[in-house]
Formats: sequence, C-alpha cells, structure tokens
Amino acid sequence: AVAEDTATIDSDGQAAIDFGTQSTGTYSIEVTDDNSGISAESGDFDVNEAPEGDVSFEEGFVTEQRGDVANITINFQGDIETATLRVGDDDEVGYESNITVDSGGEDSVTVGFNTYVAGNTTSSLSIDDLAYVVDADSDAEVTNANESVDDLANMLATGTYPLALSSENAAAINNDNVDAVGDLSLEARSVEGFQLWTTSADVFEDVEDVDDILSGAESGVVQQTDSLTEGDVLVHQVTATGLEGAIRAEGSFESVVANNAVNVTIEQTSDTTAPNRDPKVVAIGSMISNDNVQFISTEGEYFIAFNEENIETVGSRDVSFDDGFDVTVEVRDERLLSPDRQELEDNDDGLEAFYESASASFVVEEATGEFDTPVEV
Repeated sequence: AVAEDTATIDSDGQAAIDFGTQSTGTYSIEVTDDNSGISAESGDFDVNEAPEGDVSFEEGFVTEQRGDVANITINFQGDIETATLRVGDDDEVGYESNITVDSGGEDSVTVGFNTYVAGNTTSSLSIDDLAYVVDADSDAEVTNANESVDDLANMLATGTYPLALSSENAAAINNDNVDAVGDLSLEARSVEGFQLWTTSADVFEDVEDVDDILSGAESGVVQQTDSLTEGDVLVHQVTATGLEGAIRAEGSFESVVANNAVNVTIEQTSDTTAPNRDPKVVAIGSMISNDNVQFISTEGEYFIAFNEENIETVGSRDVSFDDGFDVTVEVRDERLLSPDRQELEDNDDGLEAFYESASASFVVEEATGEFDTPVEV
C-alpha cells in the first residue's frame, strides 16, 4: 500500500480521507470496514503531473457600453491550455458568469462576452451567444458557460464587474486561488447621431463595407444630403452604441431592423401631403423582404441604403417629385432600452415612452444632372 488512513463515518454515512500528495501513476483505493472486515475497491485512476504555466489578461480593465460585446483577451503560458473566466460576483454585483475556455494550443484567445444576452438566457436568447471565441478561425473554444441569474428583465446595469481568471476552475476562484484579476466597466448606451447621404447607383454598386462609404464621403462621391434625386441611392447613417450584442444574437443588423428592435419609419411630411389625403408611408418592411434594402455596419456605425427606383409605399400611391419625407430611426427593443421597471409600469404610454429616436428629412427630386465620373471607393 502506498498510504493508509483511518476515519470514522459520520451520521450522514460519509467519511473524508486525505491521502496527501502522491507521485504520478495509476492508483486504486480499497476501503475496509473494521467491524465486519468487508472491503470494497475503487476502479483505477491516474495521478498526473500538474501542468506548469499560468494564464493572464492581455488587458485587465475593459470598458464597454451596455448591450455591446466586451472583448476579453486571455494569454496562455507554458503547458496551460484551459482557463476559467469569471465575470461579475454574485454577492457583490448580483450577477456572475463562469466561462471555461480551451485554448486549442493558442497563446492568446479573445472571448466575446455579450452584455445584451447576459442575465437573460432563459428566453429566446442562447447561452451559446453569451460567451464565444471572437476569431471564428481559431482552434480555441468556449466549452462551458453558466450564470448565477438568467432571467433578468433588463440588461446588466451600468457599473463595474470584477473579472477573475484561474488555470484551475470556478471552485479555485471561490477560494481566492486566481491567476489574474481585472474589471469590466459597463457604461450607458445611446443613439448618438443620424444623418442622410446620397450617391449615384454606379458608385454605390462598388460599396462593400463601411470604409468604402467613408472614403466615398471624403472624396465627395458620397454626399450629405436633404434630397434624393431619381435613380440615386439614399444612405441612412445611424451612429449608436450598445447594438452589437443584439446583432450577434439576431445574426445581423438587417435582422435587428426586420424584427423591429430598431425601427425605421419613413413618412411624408405634412407640408407636402395633399389636402384631404393621408401622408404616404414607405413600406420599408416590404422593401427588405424584396432585397431592395442594403445593410452595412461596423461597431458604432450602421448604414441602411436603398435606390430611389426601389421605393415602395403602403397603398397604391407612388412617390412623386417634390414629395418630402421624415425618416425616424427608433430603438424599440425592450431589453436594449432597459427602462426602470416601476416607471414602465406607471407610464400610460407603456414602452413607447422610452423609445430612443433620431430623425432627418429629405425631398425627392427630378434628375437635372449627375455625379461626376465615379471615383473608386
């Protein structure tokens, strides 16, 4: 026998025995009842050499807006390939998530922590969207994630959430056996701006991403506007924080708009509406369904574009030259808005009272000229 010990079984029928530190190898445990002489033996188990190395944060202090995805980068050193990341502390901030990360042999892994999903994975939102490896081509993976609370009506509150990292497990963090600590600071999200741009259909045909639009604006082929000329493209730019988590959960910015989490309303202005007529309303939903609206985005900047020729309206009336339209973009998703629950209950207008909106206007004009020869964007 490598080691022997004696213990008294307590009232629960259990006994705890510590055999201390043993050399690597294959072992089994035999237990004998002193009174009866009856023995029982466990199956074989291995004692392996503990891996050498540690884990650390690339940046211990991370700041993000509520609703966005916080990127937390973990560095793996030596033989360590598994780490447990804790976000929050249930006793301190009322929320805690333990995330297990397998490095797949990589020295650095960035984990995306979705603050829109956090605390609400019992609904249509998925625990798989709570935490994930940001680099889709990485061999690393999040192998497990859990939360201390998963039915919060609102997103995680603004404030500071402790970060802890262990090369062992969550129990080690509970015992203050951590490799690194840090903080995640969540700030308020907002809609910061909204403006309209226009360009020719030929120019926009070459646009693939946000950088193309911005470089086109610098070169003058994409112009800020309050009018839309026939045959040209109208580009709506929304500058906002806190949308990335919803986009991740829904799959795309287009889905966020199509599902009315972010609503776009385009309605004729009262001064261009004929007497005894209702204002014309652009059927943006139908245009999306018919693939006549393009969505281009990067974190913080969101573009919605369509050609004047593809505008559809609700009803039978078409858009005419000199028609003016008000464009309103509203954040309507209850979780993104995260209103005070008592204020929401007391307000007669319900959630609508908490919508966040931004507006701009344009007039449809007949073509009298054209953009200069298109510049590569």
